[in-house]
Amino acid sequence: MSKSLSKLTFFILWIFGFFALLAFDLFMEAFVFEWLSWNGTEKNDWFFILWWGFVVSWFLYGSVHLYQRVFGKQGLQVDASAVTED
Repeated sequence: MSKSLSKLTFFILWIFGFFALLAFDLFMEAFVFEWLSWNGTEKNDWFFILWWGFVVSWFLYGSVHLYQRVFGKQGLQVDASAVTED
């Protein structure tokens, strides 16, 4: 799927993903944790560990793929004379 998207479309979707993660976090804090009376306690620490894990994973996934799209998969060129013995 990611190969068929243009660079700009991929970038916009990647940024949208950050806003979606932020909106999910704000929803959980404003409604779910209030309903469970977990705000200000250690009961919601597991959620924030998972949430930051998703944020870091999303950042790494998007930045690597965006880098590869912009700069291409440039491998190192090896001269044949450097690996053959004379």
